Amino acid sequence: MKAVRTIAVAICFAIIGITATEAQVYQFNANLSGFGVGVGFQNQGQNLVDTISPNVTVSDTVTINQGAGTIEESGTLTVAPNTSTGNFQETQNVAVFPNPPSSVTGTVQLSLSSLGGVYGFDTGPQTLVFAGGTIWNFNGFFNINVPYTLTYSLLTGGATYSGSTGFSMPVSVDLFSTVDIGGYPNSIQMNPDPKHSNFSDSVVNLGVNVAAANGFLLNGLVATPEPSSLMLLAVGIVAIGMWKSRR
Repeated sequence: MKAVRTIAVAICFAIIGITATEAQVYQFNANLSGFGVGVGFQNQGQNLVDTISPNVTVSDTVTINQGAGTIEESGTLTVAPNTSTGNFQETQNVAVFPNPPSSVTGTVQLSLSSLGGVYGFDTGPQTLVFAGGTIWNFNGFFNINVPYTLTYSLLTGGATYSGSTGFSMPVSVDLFSTVDIGGYPNSIQMNPDPKHSNFSDSVVNLGVNVAAANGFLLNGLVATPEPSSLMLLAVGIVAIGMWKSRR
């Protein structure tokens, strides 16, 4: 007789599981709230434009090896593409030889696009560390690089300066970091670690450097993870592995 284990997830559930001699394998799919990126000037603390991918689908296979005392997650994250726009106006005091300093105004249009894609991950076998009761902790982090494109247009002094730049946002993701084995092997419950965010805080310098003829400068733009998206699973996505026999 073979055994089947399925996982139900708080947002979406269904799935299939199998067993091996020493390993219990659980698999689930879930639709999660998205994560995003914002673009602004470094150290100013406010984004000029940001984009949140509205849907992230995760397919995760969780393997617990009782003999080795390890747990491993592998699967894919599917990120939906999305585009957002923004604009701002700035006045700068500039001096262009041989004229004395004067105020010039520029209007900037920005368009930020997440290209989306499917990203594979594998944490490798991670040691389970006893945390108390039926709770065990493990390192569930994995890294992906998500591609984006920023298009910009500067209007100043009656002239328009346009361009675009592509960049990858390095993202360190932690879907789950704790497992409750109170019902093991008939069931397990997995949760994110409430002590940290689910995405690392990265800063990418976009290398935009536009010098208009009237002296207006557009530079210093950086991309950072959108703060509202850093707690992807903070609402408590729970994966529960259930045992069911298959004849």
